[in-house]
Amino acid sequence: MRSKKSVAKGLLISMIFALIPLSAYGINHVGPKTPSCGNYKVSTNEIIVGVKFPKGTYQINTFGISCAKVMGSKGLFAKFLKLKDKDPLPKPWQYLADAVGAPKFSSGPGVGFRVQLITPTPTPTPTPTPASIGNESKTDTFLLSLSNMKKSMVPGPVKQFFKFHYSPNAIESYKAIVETELEFSMSYFASVYKNTSQFNVFYGTEKDLDWIIGAWKVYDLDKNGYTANDYRGRIERAKTQSSDPNNALVIGSVPSQDGPSHFSILRHSLRPNNTPAFIAHESIHIVQQSLTQNRTDRMPCWLREGSAELFSVFIVSEKYGADNARKIKEQNVMNGYQFASSGLELRKFDKAEWFDHIKGLEGNFRDGCDFTKFLAYGTGLLLSEALIAESGFAKMMDFWRAFSLDKDWRDSFKAIYGVEIDVWYKTKGIPYVMSEYARVPGYK
Repeated sequence: MRSKKSVAKGLLISMIFALIPLSAYGINHVGPKTPSCGNYKVSTNEIIVGVKFPKGTYQINTFGISCAKVMGSKGLFAKFLKLKDKDPLPKPWQYLADAVGAPKFSSGPGVGFRVQLITPTPTPTPTPTPASIGNESKTDTFLLSLSNMKKSMVPGPVKQFFKFHYSPNAIESYKAIVETELEFSMSYFASVYKNTSQFNVFYGTEKDLDWIIGAWKVYDLDKNGYTANDYRGRIERAKTQSSDPNNALVIGSVPSQDGPSHFSILRHSLRPNNTPAFIAHESIHIVQQSLTQNRTDRMPCWLREGSAELFSVFIVSEKYGADNARKIKEQNVMNGYQFASSGLELRKFDKAEWFDHIKGLEGNFRDGCDFTKFLAYGTGLLLSEALIAESGFAKMMDFWRAFSLDKDWRDSFKAIYGVEIDVWYKTKGIPYVMSEYARVPGYK
């Protein structure tokens, strides 16, 4: 969510769509349009045209070419792996370095394949143990956070009345997904979400910007036009900055504004219907809006977006299992900044640089919080994960509620968690974030 002078977003990177072979899954986007061909195991670290491919298991998706031509010991991927590190690909094949998402190879328009690392093979090099917050034991903090959420987030009916508004071009199959996934996600917040008044949900396609703006006006939403301008900017970026514009356009927002908010979706009609984590992420912004009394613009962006990522990962774990949820966390959310315009490499940060970085994520969608840089999502997920693992779900909800008060949120943090926020960053938050980024390999 954004402040009153900037619009909330809540985007999950779409590479996540390639991870789960069920219906598969942002933060922010682009996944394969075809079912997976299966998995291919790379037994040693390899380099193709100067790009590193760590050993592990890769999921392969093709488009415009049969799986048989890509898979197997005689397939194209195997042939590419056998090339010398800096050898060019055989013509007409190219590696699309600017493609968003998993590494992509193409021989021409509409023909190619993606390879997605889904199971990195452990190396003998020692890596930091995931921190049990505070005592450096071997506790898996990710699983502990999931366990703490599961204990408190018992699904139940939410009495909220959602009114759905669909454009004339809305895809029928995606309408059903919006409604079922929103109901499923919101059910996990039944213990804290008590709103019963009408909440509007809008869904349109790339053809429907004017329609969605007009639909907002009926309910006196987006009076100042900030959301509309934000959407125009995202549509333009999808056209000009993506190798696959049709698949790149997916917008979700729950704006922070005076009076009632709304959940709006604008996505390309050719985008595949495989977005459960996207809906889950945005549903959490609805809960944040309620508990903060429409003051999510006061939340540091690492908390607003990071906790939304964490809870959406939990919801994915409930549906698809902890292993798939971990893949989303590690391979997409944590590494989303590498595919964005941040220009930073977090794994090179020392403790002082991490502290400065996190302090820069205490604002609202400017500088480091600019959602196009995708910095608040991975860092924020890990900080939120550490808080949930250490102190549980109820305190996180108390922290959200505290933003409704006329009180500095840092004072609220100390009252709830018993420690100054900067001290917590240095003693617990940063050590855990650094250990996770040291443990999880990057894409570049």
